Amino acid sequence: MFSLCGHDAINSAWKELFNVVKTISFVTNLEDIEDFEKHFCENVCPLILQTYGVVGVRVTSLFQMSLKIAQPVKGVQLMVEVYYESMEALNRTINSNEGQQLFELVTHFKTGQISIFVGKEKNFYPSDLNRINADAKPRTDEERKDK
Repeated sequence: MFSLCGHDAINSAWKELFNVVKTISFVTNLEDIEDFEKHFCENVCPLILQTYGVVGVRVTSLFQMSLKIAQPVKGVQLMVEVYYESMEALNRTINSNEGQQLFELVTHFKTGQISIFVGKEKNFYPSDLNRINADAKPRTDEERKDK
């Protein structure tokens, strides 16, 4: 179990940030990235957004930043993230006919490859930390000695 500083107020607030479930798709080696993005935005994304439990979609264009790139990630051009209300919602989608049709629509593009992963996201923002710290009571000297 994740614990932050041993404070219940902090731990309870942070738990809310640890419940984001998503699929992450890495799209590689496309001949025409603009054609894929158009296909995805016009044909795939509207269907995804109408799917049970989906709360959002993010598409990120990726550009190589470092000179050394590990071979397994060479050629990655896009990252597509689909956010779900819960793991149950994701599983329901994956196991449905609708989910299988979406998978076929995404993975059968004329060029490139798509690798799909499931992830559980953790978000850390300065504003959240300030709010969490304001809710937490500082430990007394006696409490510090006991630890």
